[in-house]
Amino acid sequence: MVIVMHQSVNTEAALLYNEMKVEKGKASFFHHRNTNSNDPFSNPKEFRLDTLRKIEASNKRTKNKCFHLSFNPGPEDMKRMSVNDLKKEMDRFMKQMGYGEQPYFVYHHKDIDREHFHLVSTRIDAHSFKKIKDNNEKRRVNAFINNLEESYKLNHVTGIKKNELRLPDDSTAHLYHRIQKTFMLLNESNISGKQQYIDALKGFNIELRNSERGQSVFVIDQNEETQRHPVPLSDLKVQPDFTLKSELTELEDGIIQIHKSKIESLLKALNKEYRFYTTSELKSSLFRSDYLLFQNSENNNRMVFSMKDKAVIDSQYLLKKYRSRLKDFVLTS
Repeated sequence: MVIVMHQSVNTEAALLYNEMKVEKGKASFFHHRNTNSNDPFSNPKEFRLDTLRKIEASNKRTKNKCFHLSFNPGPEDMKRMSVNDLKKEMDRFMKQMGYGEQPYFVYHHKDIDREHFHLVSTRIDAHSFKKIKDNNEKRRVNAFINNLEESYKLNHVTGIKKNELRLPDDSTAHLYHRIQKTFMLLNESNISGKQQYIDALKGFNIELRNSERGQSVFVIDQNEETQRHPVPLSDLKVQPDFTLKSELTELEDGIIQIHKSKIESLLKALNKEYRFYTTSELKSSLFRSDYLLFQNSENNNRMVFSMKDKAVIDSQYLLKKYRSRLKDFVLTS
């Protein structure tokens, strides 16, 4: 079991992110506690939003009011724990963290291969309207996980496995499958046009080149040097789709704000860890959090692609704000 505390600033954005997943059929309502309705999920999403917003309105001083986390049980965990077990343990976790009397909503996500759950509440106490103490939060989370794994005989893991998101390199197994998974991801995204698609592919260490047999797929490194024997594009069942996806709508402002807050937190953490860092280290840091850094060939600006929401996030301001720590930063640029 892995529990991830998300550094979400805006409670409204975090809740609407999960509501959007439900509306798109990629998540479902799972559990709730401490609301004015026996079934708050039967009401419009505004009811759930107002439940938390009214509490937060009584505290004007606290900035980071959102309590947002994800429960990430492994496949074996899901076999050992029933639906009722999961709900009971979520309630126990919230009580242990000091949120047992708070209203909260749980969403069951199935938009990736690994099932997981998102829980949204507020850090403002529903009765005193003061911020709930969050000292030793990490220690309490780890203590809960250890107890949970012992109670249900779960396998201990230290993080979420993301093999399906690993960038291809000179040792990647199942290369054909990985390339096609990348095509599928970009084909379903809001990537705008052929050139941006090609630029994003390079971010995934993949490049299309013309050859005597037609187009081939090359695995490249950060210097665009070939790492693997080329794969003929005609050998792949899934092909890149360069057409504009006019039916794809832009992300809601609240969801974009969640992404920007998370990206800024990652950049701050990187600045804290390194005095100076390379573009490769920046790319790896973002990639571990489901973001792809790639370069726009038209203006050389770096762009960020959310693999989770399959969308380009406008992060130019943040990337320029923190880029002075890059080793390859050029002042005149």
